[in-house]
Amino acid sequence: MINIKGPGDSFEESGKHLLENRKAKRLQHKGTIMLCDESSEYYSYAQVINVSGDGMYFESDHGFKRGKRIDIRFNNPPFKTAPNYYHATVQWCKPLSQVKSIIPFGVGVKFS
Repeated sequence: MINIKGPGDSFEESGKHLLENRKAKRLQHKGTIMLCDESSEYYSYAQVINVSGDGMYFESDHGFKRGKRIDIRFNNPPFKTAPNYYHATVQWCKPLSQVKSIIPFGVGVKFS
């Protein structure tokens, strides 16, 4: 099942009613990506949770600072016509609760 959220859509999370404030629709997409820190050429892997036309959310063992530029390579792109490689800038990075995920960080990026 594909779950797409659009601008102004709302949803429930842990009993809280949240307003979705995005310019592009969000597509739930599970997969593995390879991340490369552009400045250090440090490589790591992460789990994609969702993507949109202008960014994505993934969970990573590695935390990133806001504004950090990273390269992203998809093992399994969300669409057949989508590229396997993206440049992105970190918009936010938050520690995740061990109750929700065994991976320590949630990261939101904007494609550049």
